[in-house]
Amino acid sequence: MSTEPDLEIQAKPAAPFERDIGRVREGLLRHPSVAKALGDARARLLSLVPEPDPRKTEEPQPSARFSALVYDYDEERVLAVTGDLTAADPRATGDLDIATYLAQPLPSADEFTEAAAVGIGDLWALRYRSTELDDGGRHSATDPALTRARLDALMTPAESLVDTDVVLWYAAHFTHDSAHAHGHILGPDLTPENW
Repeated sequence: MSTEPDLEIQAKPAAPFERDIGRVREGLLRHPSVAKALGDARARLLSLVPEPDPRKTEEPQPSARFSALVYDYDEERVLAVTGDLTAADPRATGDLDIATYLAQPLPSADEFTEAAAVGIGDLWALRYRSTELDDGGRHSATDPALTRARLDALMTPAESLVDTDVVLWYAAHFTHDSAHAHGHILGPDLTPENW
């Protein structure tokens, strides 16, 4: 028999309660400071993490501050938002610290999922038909699914491309630069061989 006492460990969470982080996540884009910085821009909360308490203590202390990244799709910028958890409530009168960066962050998981739902292909080769000038898709700033390629009707039934005129349909992906009013030229350079 061992005469040593039993070891007892007590764990206390040192991070903010999930309820606080959830409240901040839900209300941050509506906070007066953030709403003023964004205006009517389309925006998404990319990340939200507690900031460590800079004071050194023997016992870890729960953080009362947070740091968040918000992406502004219309101005193509990142807002780095920091502040106290209590000030992050949309009804709070306190200001949050906001810094702006002209950076393109990596896509969030939500953005990637939305993009994957829109992108169904990059290149199609179809038999030429003079009546097939448009796939019927359209541009939409608010619903990316409306911009999806709609070539299914042009590919049914499947047809051979041997010894016939061919049309290449391709998807072009780019970041729109709203500071320049000129159009964008996108696509591959096609160079005929043995013509």
